[in-house]
Amino acid sequence: MPRLTLSLFGLACTLAACGDSNPPPDAPGTPTHPSAPQMGSNGGPVLAAPEIVPIFFTGDDDMQAQLEAFLRAIPGSDYWHAVGSEYGVGDPTVLPSIVSPEPPPTTDDELQALLEAHAGPLETGPMHARGQLGWPAPDPNTVYVVFLPSGVTLTAGSDVSCKTFGGYHSETNQSRIVYALLPRCPTTGVPINAISPALSHELIEAATDPHPGTAPGWAGVDSDDLIWDFAPGGEVGDMCEYVAAAFQPLIGTYVVQRSWSNASAAAGHDPCVPALAQPYVTAAPNFADVQLDYPGGSATTRGIQISNGSSATVDLDLFSDAPTADWTVGVDDVAVVVQMMPAELSFTLDKTTGNDGDRIHLTIKRLKDGAGGGSELVVVSKVNNVTVSLWWGLVTN
Repeated sequence: MPRLTLSLFGLACTLAACGDSNPPPDAPGTPTHPSAPQMGSNGGPVLAAPEIVPIFFTGDDDMQAQLEAFLRAIPGSDYWHAVGSEYGVGDPTVLPSIVSPEPPPTTDDELQALLEAHAGPLETGPMHARGQLGWPAPDPNTVYVVFLPSGVTLTAGSDVSCKTFGGYHSETNQSRIVYALLPRCPTTGVPINAISPALSHELIEAATDPHPGTAPGWAGVDSDDLIWDFAPGGEVGDMCEYVAAAFQPLIGTYVVQRSWSNASAAAGHDPCVPALAQPYVTAAPNFADVQLDYPGGSATTRGIQISNGSSATVDLDLFSDAPTADWTVGVDDVAVVVQMMPAELSFTLDKTTGNDGDRIHLTIKRLKDGAGGGSELVVVSKVNNVTVSLWWGLVTN
């Protein structure tokens, strides 16, 4: 199954209401706040020198030049260095675009067949050979980036472009060719900025986890924070994609998505990099260990157990990495805001604003059992009504 960008920028805005290796010591009397998640490497390769092959289709001239200009602006940018260098990813090379005369694919199977037919088997040497019909033959650093024309819908399993995903990356089943798919979703804003956030997301994920099915790279979080693998998702782009403040014009005027940094998270700073000028603020549930029983296994992780119809109260610890004004804190049910399903949890907070070192008392009531052994909540921190950080938590049945 492809790794999907399951939310569009618009869904992130909906959730947002649109808009050193050790944590620093706490000041005397300040509650000790939970540690931030850490992503792990599964030992698979990363693309140290990504080679991007843009693929367009005949008649789709309106956006090609703009997308090519955006891709050419990535190498050497502070943005790309910030999101990639920690994981061993260097500057990309953008190869000449391919304009395919064939009908654009409408399923992931058709897309894989197109790549297999024209790119051929994976080569081990440098990219000098040419595949069929003039397509570059891949080497281990190659990413084929396929741009669908306006009005073309693609399905991947049960997921549909511009409805349940704004892009994805994967590898072909036969030759393990690395690729990314970017649909052209409707927008009322600047057209290029409707694509560039998802494109930046998929490029860094394809570079840090190019073979998610056969040799996973940077994917998945530590055992304390397993619920983050469900939502927001376990790749570096996923971990920041629901944060409205993660979407910024960081390559000239092009809007891109900031991405997860283990080093910044461990240091108590904004885990979504490049960091912004304002202080990082967040709120985290102070959970103990629980046993999560799910179909096929069980795990010990952070969370709280609440049976159907019962309630429990936990602390939310507020912290920032520099002095700042009070910010707003809320809590949402992931079943509602991400899955668009009936509510499984309800929440009551004793206050909704605070500052570094404060604690908010959160009462959680279970309304119905969650599928798979539990439910998920997300703690939302806002500044000026824009979501600047999210913290995801588990409530077992």
